[in-house]
Amino acid sequence: MASLSDKIFVIPPGLPLSDWGSFVETVAQHPLNWVPLFFVVITVIRHILEQLFFVPMAKRCVKSEGIKRIIFINKFKGDGAKTIYYILTTSLSWTQLFSIPSDRRWVFHVERVWEGFEEQTFPDFIYFMYSLQLGFYVHLLVYHFIEPKNKDFVEMLVHHIATIFLICYSWAQGCMNVGYLILALHDFADVFVGPTKMANFAGWPKSTVLGFVLLVSSWLATRLVYFPFWVVRSCMVDYYHLVVKRGLASLTQWALFNAFLSVLVVLHVYWFYCFVAIMVSAIRDNQVHDAVYSENTGIPAEALADEADLRAPGCAGALAGDEAVAMVEEVEAARKRRLG
Repeated sequence: MASLSDKIFVIPPGLPLSDWGSFVETVAQHPLNWVPLFFVVITVIRHILEQLFFVPMAKRCVKSEGIKRIIFINKFKGDGAKTIYYILTTSLSWTQLFSIPSDRRWVFHVERVWEGFEEQTFPDFIYFMYSLQLGFYVHLLVYHFIEPKNKDFVEMLVHHIATIFLICYSWAQGCMNVGYLILALHDFADVFVGPTKMANFAGWPKSTVLGFVLLVSSWLATRLVYFPFWVVRSCMVDYYHLVVKRGLASLTQWALFNAFLSVLVVLHVYWFYCFVAIMVSAIRDNQVHDAVYSENTGIPAEALADEADLRAPGCAGALAGDEAVAMVEEVEAARKRRLG
């Protein structure tokens, strides 16, 4: 396994070859054992980044007052920490993908992930990234119930569950090559999600528009064009002809794998519709800030949030205790005025 890794992949510049290679090889020897550790490490590092860096940064950048301030600061810190992760994994994953010799590169010829299926062995780096990504998505699933709910709470929950299933299923069925490509593909668009939302929370319209254009462009290219028409098509057609018809996988396995991939495609279309709705609303009202705010929180821009948004565990540390209490009291008073 190590020799194959050395032949196919190169270590990104700036990383010590001996230490990094040894660590990747160690993880690859017992990849499942590292998933809980990666979950704990990611959770701890996220908390440290949020409290030491992104909360102070949010308090300086976010100029909103009242209830918007506490919600924006809380979301700012979470998006910042996740952006660091996506930048790291995207850099590593795509560096490795383009290190594959051009005549075997999966990115431009997805059908090659199925060649020699029964004899395929996987480089150490794929096992490492699978362990890391599974730990991360378990972390996202847990935090999904801790953070204040967004408008797309159910859709995001389905996305996390489907992704975790696909990681585990492709791992168990020996489809890790295409699974690695899918993970790298999805992380690329996610790089632009956090910075766009952070710029919006900070009230920087030009940066928000720039981030939004990059996000929509990358999302359209990777998730609505390349993913369904190249990757999913290959999983439906090439996987069937090169693997299932040769008796290397059952029709049930093929159907289940593609069913969950189709769930991701549907979610990608839904979120793209949300992006278009934000764009239309911003153009109509000439208010990018309020349009993105409303779409991401599910709260009308002119209204106050529910008290539950402030009491959610994810809001802890966003504001000082007295300030948070004052915000809760303000929300309760506003609710009574509306009901009265």
